[in-house]
This record gives sequence, structure tokens and C-alpha cells, in this order.
Amino acid sequence: MKTTIVKSILLIVVIGIAFATIYNNKTKNSTLGSFDSPDIALIETQKALTAISIPLNRGMKSVMYIHEFELAKNKIFIDK
Repeated sequence: MKTTIVKSILLIVVIGIAFATIYNNKTKNSTLGSFDSPDIALIETQKALTAISIPLNRGMKSVMYIHEFELAKNKIFIDK
């Protein structure tokens, strides 16, 4: 029983080291997200932030409707 547990733990450690090594090699060789020109980097950053902000703004409109509903509900049903 103890040898099975030790073998399982050893296997998990070896798999973890293998994944860490593979991931580390991929990130070292990757030039994703790096730009030589600051102007191009600025433009790409603005595109990414715009892509994120559009759904967030849509979500904020929903939150405002909920807030308006809460205000109307509080006017109608006054807590005593």
C-alpha cells in the first residue's frame, strides 16, 4: 500500500515537472505581445481595451436598469 502511494506521488511530481518544463520552454521562445514600435504597441493596446470595454459597458447598462428598478421599488414599497 505504501509503495503504491509513493509511486503515485512520484508520478504526479514527474508529470508536474514535465509540464513546467514544457511551459517554460514555450514562454522563452515566444515573442507574443512584444512590439518594436511604441506607437504600434499603443494602437494594439487601445484595440484590446476597446474590445474589453464594449461588453463591460453593455453590462453596466443592465446594472443601471437594476438600480432604477430598486429605486422605483423602494418608492412603492416603503420599509417600515
